[in-house]
Amino acid sequence: MQHIVEFSEGGTPASEAAEACVDALIRARTRETPDATAIIAPDGTFSYRQLDGTSDRVAAALARHGVGRGDRVAIRMGRSARLITTWLAVLKLGAAYLPIAPGDPRERVEELLADARPALVACDHAPEEVAATTDVTLLEIDESVLGFAGDCPQRNADPSDLAYLMYTSGSTGKPKAVMVEHRSISNLVLDQDYVRIARNDIVLHRATPAFDAATFEIWGALLNGATLVVAPQDPIGVDDTAQLVSDHGVSIMFLTTAVFHQQVDERVDTFRNVRTAIAGGEALSPVHAERLQKAFPRCVVVNGYGPTEATTFTACHRVGQDEDLAASVPIGMPLRNVRVHLIDESGMPVADGSPGELCVSGAGLARGYWRRPRLTAERFIPNPFDEGEKPGSRLYRTGDLAQRLPGGELVFLGRLDDQFKLRGMRIEPEEIERVLTRSPEVRRAAVLVRRRAEGDNLTAFLVPREPSLGIDRRRLRRLASQCLPGHMVPAQFVMVDDIPVTGRGKIDREFLASILRAAG
Repeated sequence: MQHIVEFSEGGTPASEAAEACVDALIRARTRETPDATAIIAPDGTFSYRQLDGTSDRVAAALARHGVGRGDRVAIRMGRSARLITTWLAVLKLGAAYLPIAPGDPRERVEELLADARPALVACDHAPEEVAATTDVTLLEIDESVLGFAGDCPQRNADPSDLAYLMYTSGSTGKPKAVMVEHRSISNLVLDQDYVRIARNDIVLHRATPAFDAATFEIWGALLNGATLVVAPQDPIGVDDTAQLVSDHGVSIMFLTTAVFHQQVDERVDTFRNVRTAIAGGEALSPVHAERLQKAFPRCVVVNGYGPTEATTFTACHRVGQDEDLAASVPIGMPLRNVRVHLIDESGMPVADGSPGELCVSGAGLARGYWRRPRLTAERFIPNPFDEGEKPGSRLYRTGDLAQRLPGGELVFLGRLDDQFKLRGMRIEPEEIERVLTRSPEVRRAAVLVRRRAEGDNLTAFLVPREPSLGIDRRRLRRLASQCLPGHMVPAQFVMVDDIPVTGRGKIDREFLASILRAAG
């Protein structure tokens, strides 16, 4: 029996909506406004009625291939209406979707599939690297699937069902999948203060589907009855983005911080009629936030912070018109039903104004890491704080350093480990270093991000196995491209005699960064 969700007057969700399944919420929106436009995409425009009906047919086709509750379905597609329809179809079966970026190389795809063990791989065409994987069923979501005549199986909806797996870079050298439940998605986008999405809003979907910003974009629009405008496939330049926003009257958009900075620098007119512009993934420049607000005061700039393990956003800051941002933009206050604690090395709360590790509990928390019980136990610890939560509640240790301002807002201070973000994507350098040292020419490798005014990039320091012979950079780049997604392939290789280590025996990345700073 399907769980029925109702919405109160004015489009504000009723209290139980934040504890409902995504597919149930979509059905509720379809009953409310069946003929309203749900999706505008290069491959078609869908009303809510058409989205619901087409996803039913895709779900029936998936079920015919054996997909059922508790299964995982890998989806290798770019941005499209077909992608979103397939995501929804998977959820209607009680299964979880696993986005795989279309540009990921064959070796990485095989690694993800071997780890996730999906019941099926859905794609918009039969890519060679997936077709070559013989132990997985491949289903092309073509016109025959979109028009499948079978009935969508009914299931007993539960908000604690797994909705998706999202792979992130792993400190062990291998990617790991975060498990996110339905209720975490609904809490992210319904009845929150950092952004209000109404039925008449137009939301831009520009993120890659394998990046959790897509969770906010897609479900933020559709669970609130708004219209989602899907950007065409990459690459998308600043002029393309400006044209897309102008053509469709986009009112709410998310951009990774680096892209946001570039858009403000080169086409600030993009935001002329945008109501809310959210930036996230890296530190937001106060200069760019102020520049946008001076140009278009009606556009609210939001600085969003959050790890994948806490469902896209943990805290957000809405920049005030006359706010003194000083040297940094705060990451703000926790979302509703989300709690943040700052703790010291012993796990005790730090005083306001003191730095501490940012830890998260509450409705946004993921279930843990897929098939990584030891890592899950290490990062998702029992919650020692009495917050009126259910017994067994957990606290996620982000590894981020932050402090709380006198007014309660949070400021991000950096990382406690070597992890960094590049253009919004989380990167563990060990994963790249593992690939580079597979080359017989490389004895040791260290990777870090080089911050420059003209743009950030990855730099790899390499110790040759045979110093007199050096390293063939083209061959090494080809190896990296065969094993890693594009954003993790170093743009620059630097040969060194040795890689320095700290007193604790870890790579001294700060020393290496100082070499890059000195080089300019």
